[in-house]
Amino acid sequence: MALALKASIRIAETERGLILLDGRDGQYYELNDSAADMLRALIGGMTTADAARQISERYGVGTGLALTDLSGLIQRLTDLGMVTP
Repeated sequence: MALALKASIRIAETERGLILLDGRDGQYYELNDSAADMLRALIGGMTTADAARQISERYGVGTGLALTDLSGLIQRLTDLGMVTP
């Protein structure tokens, strides 16, 4: 599942990942390095399965755990209104 950031969302790189800022209400959400890599993969057009494999290889975790984490990230960012699945 590729994701799209809502038009009001801006991304700022940090030493530890990314900060997503919603220009409409000032709400922000900080992502650590692994979550930032997940988001980059998904907004770059990767499927969830491909992103999970990439995260699994990069961080040395099981694909199942990577899929669970990806699903959680997608759900959280959707709930916050920051992405469109």
